[in-house]
Amino acid sequence: MVYNMDQGSIHHCKCQNVSPQDSQDNNTSAKKNANQLIKDFSSYTTVHGLHFIMDSGALLRRILWGILICFSVCFLTVQVYFNLQKLLSRQVTISKSLEFSETLPFPAVTICNQNMMRKSQIMGTIAQDYLDQMDPVKIAEIGVKSVPSFDVEKTIQRAGHQIDRMMQECSFPGITCSKTGDFPMTNTLSFMYGLCYTFNGNTSTASWRETSEGQRKGLKLKLNAEPYEYYGPFSYDATGFKVAVHEPGTFHDIENKGYDVPPGFYTSIRIRRAKFISEPYPYPSKCATKKLLNFEEYNIPSCLAECKSIIIAEQCKCRQLGMVAKGIGVTRFCNSTETYNCVRKALKDNINEKCDCPPKCESIQYNIKTSIAYYPSEHSWKNLIKTQNTTGYNMSDPEQLVKWQALVRKTYAAVAIFYESTSTDVTEEKPNYNLSELGTDFGGNMGLFLGCSFLTLCEFIDLIVMVCINRRRKKPTNSVSDGNKDKKSMIIAVIIFDASLPSWREKTENDIIVFESQLKSMEVKMQNYTSSDNLWQTFKPSFETNDKPKQESEKSSTSNKEQKLIEDFGSYTTLHGFHFILDSGSIWRRTLWVLLIILGLGLLIAQIYISLTKLYANEFTVRKSVEVSKSLPFPAVTICNQNMMRKSQIMGTIAQDYLDQLDSLKLSVGGLKQKEVPSFDVEKMLEKTGHQLTEMVHLCEFTGEKCSAVNDFTPALSSYSFGLCYTFNANGSSEMLVGSGKRQGFTLQLDTQPEEYYGPYSYDATGFKVAIHEPGTYHDIDNEGYDVPPGFYTSIRIKRTKTISLKAPYETNCSSIELENFAKYSQSGCFHTCISKKLVDECNCRVLSMVEKGINVTRFCNTTEIITCIFQAFKKSLQDISPVTCGCPQECEAINYNVKTSIAYYPSAHLWDTLLPVMAQLTGLNASDPQQKAKIQTEARKRIAVMTVFYENLLTDVTEEKPSYGVSQLGSDIGGNMGLFLGCSLLTICEFIDLIIMVCLYRWKKKSITDSTHNGGATIT
Repeated sequence: MVYNMDQGSIHHCKCQNVSPQDSQDNNTSAKKNANQLIKDFSSYTTVHGLHFIMDSGALLRRILWGILICFSVCFLTVQVYFNLQKLLSRQVTISKSLEFSETLPFPAVTICNQNMMRKSQIMGTIAQDYLDQMDPVKIAEIGVKSVPSFDVEKTIQRAGHQIDRMMQECSFPGITCSKTGDFPMTNTLSFMYGLCYTFNGNTSTASWRETSEGQRKGLKLKLNAEPYEYYGPFSYDATGFKVAVHEPGTFHDIENKGYDVPPGFYTSIRIRRAKFISEPYPYPSKCATKKLLNFEEYNIPSCLAECKSIIIAEQCKCRQLGMVAKGIGVTRFCNSTETYNCVRKALKDNINEKCDCPPKCESIQYNIKTSIAYYPSEHSWKNLIKTQNTTGYNMSDPEQLVKWQALVRKTYAAVAIFYESTSTDVTEEKPNYNLSELGTDFGGNMGLFLGCSFLTLCEFIDLIVMVCINRRRKKPTNSVSDGNKDKKSMIIAVIIFDASLPSWREKTENDIIVFESQLKSMEVKMQNYTSSDNLWQTFKPSFETNDKPKQESEKSSTSNKEQKLIEDFGSYTTLHGFHFILDSGSIWRRTLWVLLIILGLGLLIAQIYISLTKLYANEFTVRKSVEVSKSLPFPAVTICNQNMMRKSQIMGTIAQDYLDQLDSLKLSVGGLKQKEVPSFDVEKMLEKTGHQLTEMVHLCEFTGEKCSAVNDFTPALSSYSFGLCYTFNANGSSEMLVGSGKRQGFTLQLDTQPEEYYGPYSYDATGFKVAIHEPGTYHDIDNEGYDVPPGFYTSIRIKRTKTISLKAPYETNCSSIELENFAKYSQSGCFHTCISKKLVDECNCRVLSMVEKGINVTRFCNTTEIITCIFQAFKKSLQDISPVTCGCPQECEAINYNVKTSIAYYPSAHLWDTLLPVMAQLTGLNASDPQQKAKIQTEARKRIAVMTVFYENLLTDVTEEKPSYGVSQLGSDIGGNMGLFLGCSLLTICEFIDLIIMVCLYRWKKKSITDSTHNGGATIT
């Protein structure tokens, strides 16, 4: 409303000095000015909907908008909390890529003979006594005695295998390398193997040794094991060499990471270069680099070697072979008693946990693949006879030739170490969530829930500053000083008077009287006028002049009021461009803005549809990471002899007939007639006729301590082909926390009992099957077991992996259900249970390895039922059913083990002195007779197998499924798109809902609310 107030009428209104009674009101003017600042702030702030709260409209409407804004602030706070939590969790994603190059720097290669000191150099010396006191077998014969301390390193340098005798040929890359010239072999030491040699060990000379892929570009060695020089307990396991591939300038860690190179074979070692880039603290990897005293380059094995050396030296007050030289306060070597009682105990205690050795932020590793072939080939013997020493053998005598050839195969080994590709596998950790993404999500959520931005926060800061300044500003408390304030007070009074009356009727004299009575509680005092007549006479012309056209407009129809509501909505709505449509400008301009808003709305809907499609697709990304631990729980190890029942226990029994009728070779070639063998309890028969663990196990050690074949193993009838098996650590004991390396592993010396083999299931091989699995879970050893052959020392390196999957509605749909027959759920165990039940339902009988609980049938199938029903039903089941059809979901967290194996000849030559008496007793042969001794040795290699299961390192490869698109990203995308295309937020939608409600209220109230006050003034509705 516009008021026509002339200068004269304004001067008729004079404000008197403030009375003492009103001084308190004037003293609070600063506070009221602050309130006015806040009210003004609501009119210009960019927070959507805030102006509705400070409006003078209906209380219910203001409360509703307050609740909406509070909800939006709460949702924003929750989203910000989740985003901050995501940021502070410091998760990483793994990026895998390939770096291609024409050449690569060749790694360092460390080679050790698996014998510490040459027999010819130590017999009758203190070094022999030292080795004897480290040998449990010798101690049992000669007893314990203390061998005084001596300089072991100096003795090793003299008595160890010398490079000029050990390395017969060397070439790199395809060029003969000198033993002391351009391709030097630097000496290094190992606690178990003594004197070792490293090719390309120094970083200063390694940089120019670049090569490409293929055997011709690699390092080739022909090595002499000198088996006749073997002596001591550290060479009992095998004859041959250990080879470790590592970065130049770092610790070789050959005892834990060395690969076997046996004599009599050509070993190909294919290497593939891998680069790992990790994130520093506060990310989980916490990578760092430390300065080491004894190594040119930092890595975890080098750090651990230095740390262990320092700890052992402090605990035992002496040093040991293979320890670092710098940083240790003692120079005296441990005597045999200290080595056995202190050093071994310290190593067993897994001192890795006491060492602070973080992963390097950029490390190079080498993935190894090995393969072997017989060496030498048949047609190369003629050339070897010319080049090798044949003294003492008559090459024209066939028997002498065979003996010489056997000696060559026991003595010489060939190895080629080369890149299989010049590409480098790069595994890089990258922050899964950083400050940039936090800002993006924060901005999107602010826009979505409140329609505000970072500058809105600046508006609030500006308001707080202005309120503080206003409160500190001093205000007059006695009088109003100038005419301008009189004029302002006059205008305020008129506006308040006009606003307090209904807009649809004329102002009357009675209204003036009512208004005058209300002035006492108002900030503006009109005390200059003594009566209501004076006040009315002063302002009546203005009201009469200005209200007549307004009164006519305010008496318009309800539709005009709805139009006014919409026009007002256009002036305050936060939907960008909407006010141009309601403007009274050009029709072309208005049409253009309608099209633009429709276009923006269409694009927004399209983007929301795409975002919702992404959300309901329930896709996921796979995040790979590495967990670094100082110890790991040891897995369960299941061992089966590859023969089902012992021949001596089944001949002439129904068990023999059972195996014969399942032997297709005997039925087809051997002339055996087919007949039905009646059903019998196969499991009970196996408990009696299967291979007994107490007879199979000659030696059992776990982390260097003896283990019991009776107490530490659990019988398991889990194999259809192999019958009675045994599981070590079946229940997952909490004490089974171990470090890495052979010393922290599980070692068995086993007797295959080949003379007891019988039946079709032992035709394939002689030896054992070994499965590595989680304690309490099912293991399919028939299909997933690893071979452990007799006559070899098998090293089984394991790498722990963890797979974390997502639950429904994601595709993996992981879950865990209770299985009656297994302590822990696994998908393979569930599927095995499903197949067992299906076969029982179809054949109405059960076979070996089926689950026991949940199957109503206890009768075992006879041979006819096995051939005609079980075999056929099993084959059909594999085609018709799957884990999905069986209702066997993927477990949400699965632990598995990746396995690498390598083999070396067993036993070593000098171990025969100990083994011969035992083997002679087993075979009934005379060990003093040369021919029978040879038979004993041949028999031993057919019977005895040794295996060690150990962690290669203490890293767990984690593969984790993560939602590719979640509700948080959906909200951010919708908020961003709403801001991009329409400049609005969720509160803008609430504004439209508010408009619809107000229009409906106007239409519902067809009759206007009239003045309901008689003596107390007018009420606005």
